[in-house]
Amino acid sequence: MRAPSLHLTLAFIGAVSAQDIAALKAAAGRVAGAGFELRLDRLGYWARGGIVHALPSAVPAGLRQLAGDLAEALAAEGFPAKASGDRGQAPHVTLLRNAPAPRQAQQIEPVTWRAAEFVLVESQLSPAGSDYRVLAHFPLAGGGMR
Repeated sequence: MRAPSLHLTLAFIGAVSAQDIAALKAAAGRVAGAGFELRLDRLGYWARGGIVHALPSAVPAGLRQLAGDLAEALAAEGFPAKASGDRGQAPHVTLLRNAPAPRQAQQIEPVTWRAAEFVLVESQLSPAGSDYRVLAHFPLAGGGMR
């Protein structure tokens, strides 16, 4: 994955019309989450798609709350999105696609992400992979935490 593409999906919506963008922004704008830290300290692998991903040993309460609140706000607007982690997948950051299965467990140096905001992103497929365009930013309370 290209560095600008690294992300953690809070809620996957799928294809929407241009008119739906305003409703998505309104729903996300009603979510009043707090900033948090996410410590990615494990690697995982899904054979389907050959996906290598980083994930946390412990999911922060702030992430759980944010994903759940966002899913509720989206549902109120008619978008049946499920919160991250509700789709049978742990919150994760995809690192590689179409990778062969690892021969042994790989250790990683923990990486800490500070969540100061969440964003509404449009994904567009291209021959080089997915391109992501940020449509709106939504700050989290205490997002400037140190």
